[in-house]
Amino acid sequence: MRSLIKDLIVNDGTLVIPPDLGSIPDSSCAGREDIRRIVFPPTVYSIAPEAFAECTALEEVVFPESFLHVSAAAFLNCAALSRVVLSGNLVSIEEGAFLGCTALRQLELPETLEHIGEMAFWGSGLEEIVIPQRTERIAENAFWDCASLRRADVLGAGTVIEKNAFGNCPSLTEGYIAPGFPQDDSAPAQLLYTLLWCTCPERHTPQTAERASVFVRAKEDLIMEKIMKTNNTAALAGLVSRSLLDPTHIDEYIRICAQEGSTELTALLLQARGSAVRAEEEFVL
Repeated sequence: MRSLIKDLIVNDGTLVIPPDLGSIPDSSCAGREDIRRIVFPPTVYSIAPEAFAECTALEEVVFPESFLHVSAAAFLNCAALSRVVLSGNLVSIEEGAFLGCTALRQLELPETLEHIGEMAFWGSGLEEIVIPQRTERIAENAFWDCASLRRADVLGAGTVIEKNAFGNCPSLTEGYIAPGFPQDDSAPAQLLYTLLWCTCPERHTPQTAERASVFVRAKEDLIMEKIMKTNNTAALAGLVSRSLLDPTHIDEYIRICAQEGSTELTALLLQARGSAVRAEEEFVL
């Protein structure tokens, strides 16, 4: 069957999968440079590991509703892949399925999705992602090194977020984490969740809010570095409104922000300094 798939003719860059196939064998089309688009029949329900890995010209994939699983490394390093329409019945995206898909900016995950595997979107070009409520697990490094990812919404309170699932995502400062706190206790993860808590405090439980407050006090320098680098006024406003900044550090933050021309951050920090001074005066009285 693998040889049959390899010998399929591509017309104008479109690969049409025969309707008599239920699954695509592993590595069956890996490395082909003539495929720009794939058309699946409604009979296909899965893709085997590395089926279309390293197809560097592949731009578009539309899955039929019969499709249930995207296997490991199925589209590994398909750097031109920019449009993916997933099945509304998809259950899992396995390890490294879309790793290195740098042109993939947007992707809608179906509500049926239960599992996102390790490194599933490592280094992809995703800018926003919404994890459905039914998703049970986001595995380690699932979205590692997604440099353009700026927002992540995790809708399921029971979703397990494993270590570094959103690690090394420098642009990620917005989003929503359902009540409950992730298992990932690494500093980058705690930083991310704390920034999200500062931005949307009403969406967090007292327990998660307390953990975020503790992290702020322990890692204030790390948090402020991130806030100033990304000009995250919403997160800073959250810190200022809760009086979580060390008063002895505020003048230095003001100096840095003023030097960088960050007027909104500077204004918030001046507000924080004023509040700190008033609190000290009241304490003396």
